[in-house]
Amino acid sequence: MSNIFLKRSQSHNTFSWDSIGDIKEGRGDLGEYMPVLVYQLMQYTILDVLTDALGEYEANEIFRKAGYLAGTAFAENMLDLEVDFSTFMAGLQKTLQENELGILCVDDENSNTDNIILTVGQLLDCSGKRITDESVHSYDEGFIAGILKTYTGKTYTVQEIDRWVNDDGLCRFKGTMPVLIYRLMQYTLLDVLTNALGEEEANDYFRKAGFLAGKGFAENMLNLEVDFNNFIASLQKALQEYKIGILRMEDFDADTGSIVLTVGQDLDCSGLPITNETVCTYDEGFIAGILKEYTGKDYTVQETDCWANGDRQCRFRGTVAAM
Repeated sequence: MSNIFLKRSQSHNTFSWDSIGDIKEGRGDLGEYMPVLVYQLMQYTILDVLTDALGEYEANEIFRKAGYLAGTAFAENMLDLEVDFSTFMAGLQKTLQENELGILCVDDENSNTDNIILTVGQLLDCSGKRITDESVHSYDEGFIAGILKTYTGKTYTVQEIDRWVNDDGLCRFKGTMPVLIYRLMQYTLLDVLTNALGEEEANDYFRKAGFLAGKGFAENMLNLEVDFNNFIASLQKALQEYKIGILRMEDFDADTGSIVLTVGQDLDCSGLPITNETVCTYDEGFIAGILKEYTGKDYTVQETDCWANGDRQCRFRGTVAAM
């Protein structure tokens, strides 16, 4: 990894492998692993927001392009590209499993046509997901295509033909995964959205997804029937338990509802290269969604300090939106 204190001109809205940051340095006590639930919460809220705004086809295309960008970077930085095909696939299988992405098998490979059929068990993006009639793996299609392109130099079209079937109707979010994989999806999606729609609109979609995630997190993970101090204490405990960050409340005005919170070892930014910008737009929405669910009031949340602008913790100021 590059020196995390080295300033650079490239915005985090433009993806490079350095966008992932020095996770070990930045995450401290929370470590380099996180619950799968939090990853899927980000993934499916962003997909939901994009689908509502752009339509299902365009949303899936954005995920597919982000997956391709992620697969290319993953192959370049995590795999040995100078080996024969069988050895490469064995290395890919091992690396995917080590990074909790899934258990890969090669079902069929035709060296004459370059066609290949792969299966991935316990796939990170869907295993345990409630059964639907939809395919949810546009990101993975792009991810596999990016890996194959980087190794072979050839352009592949990858299409999912079978998917996870969970006929008991239950979602089972279990286990942990590397923070690296979370950030790989996050920052490739941000790059693709920025290139397609501009930085402001891309950040706005992340903020809206964060708001949706925050509301869901509060509704399902927090006790909303307690007084404010106990609510903040339960939020602090939940954020640390789910490896999202270490929360502190710096200030709260009971009359206006204004609040200042800090989050240390933040999942989205701790350890990132310094670019003199704040990058936690998803977190802004996440906090606004939590506050909305507890107070019933609409909050505007703005990050004022961030690891990416040289601070060691993120600071968020929330104000009740004018009616």
